[in-house]
Amino acid sequence: MTVRELIALRPRQDTPVLSERAFLTNGFFILTDDHQLDSLDEVVDLTGSPTLTFIKLVALAGG
Repeated sequence: MTVRELIALRPRQDTPVLSERAFLTNGFFILTDDHQLDSLDEVVDLTGSPTLTFIKLVALAGG
């Protein structure tokens, strides 16, 4: 499965900002076990039940 397909499978009502565009502009990133996924076309091996982590980046308020 590709990163593009993983993003499409995420429930939109849960995390509507997790889109291909947000991934490409570093709005969030995805880890599989201890590896960061870098490309929408990168293939993710789901055999062996890897841990997938979606991390959304947010700007900090303040100065």
